[in-house]
Amino acid sequence: VKMNAAVVDVGEGVILPSHPELAVKGSWTPEKMQKEVARMRDLGIEAIPKLNFSAVHDAWLGEYQYEISTPEYYRVCADVIRDVAEIFGRPRLFHIGMDEESDMGIQGRYDYVVKRQGDLFWRDVRFFEAEAARYGARTWMFGDEAWFNRESFYANCPKSILLSNWYYGRSFSQAEAKWHPPRIKSYAEFDAAGFDQVPCATNWVPPYYDTKTNDVNFPGTVKFCRRHVDPKRLKGFLMAPWAHLETDDDLAFWNRALDLVAQSKRDFENGH
Repeated sequence: VKMNAAVVDVGEGVILPSHPELAVKGSWTPEKMQKEVARMRDLGIEAIPKLNFSAVHDAWLGEYQYEISTPEYYRVCADVIRDVAEIFGRPRLFHIGMDEESDMGIQGRYDYVVKRQGDLFWRDVRFFEAEAARYGARTWMFGDEAWFNRESFYANCPKSILLSNWYYGRSFSQAEAKWHPPRIKSYAEFDAAGFDQVPCATNWVPPYYDTKTNDVNFPGTVKFCRRHVDPKRLKGFLMAPWAHLETDDDLAFWNRALDLVAQSKRDFENGH
């Protein structure tokens, strides 16, 4: 397919030397992860680490997830960013997640709800960015906050951050979209504001779909963003299947994701 990068959502999947208490049964050693990064590099695939610091997706932080924005929290986050950057060989990009924290539809299902707002949210984003920059990495994050707190987002989000907006619907028409319209609008709005982007799409099937497949979202995202994002700021596309990889059916689902990327690349190269 000639994909040239893979985002590795590290979480508790690797034993981090500064905080081995975060590891679980089966976590890889740093040496095993380093060998995999090298193997991927030999295949022409850049391994990009991701540690999701969103308050909705930080269970990997163990007890520290309950200490957000405290001095201890910042110490631990700085430690794990350093560990991961070193394990990945000082990567060019470092994904910090930050998705869905302001989505109360998701938060409302949790027993323990944490949400940073306003200056605190952006102070923490800038902290993560500064820590990643210590090791030569550009920060990459999801742009969800623009959907819920638009004015604050555009007033505070550093232009230096690489953004991924995401929308998983079938239609890119505002009138037909079943997910709230800011998700679609943000592609063009990020571009107008001067942000570099890697739009995120999927073959995952949202629960409101009346079909068991989603073969249209990734090709549709590529076509839509080619029309609405300046090529100079369009840095690639991210395929996110959001699926396990445990059974033959799972493998078929992932292979279908690769097929859709290949199809989109062919369409792009043929000018469609």
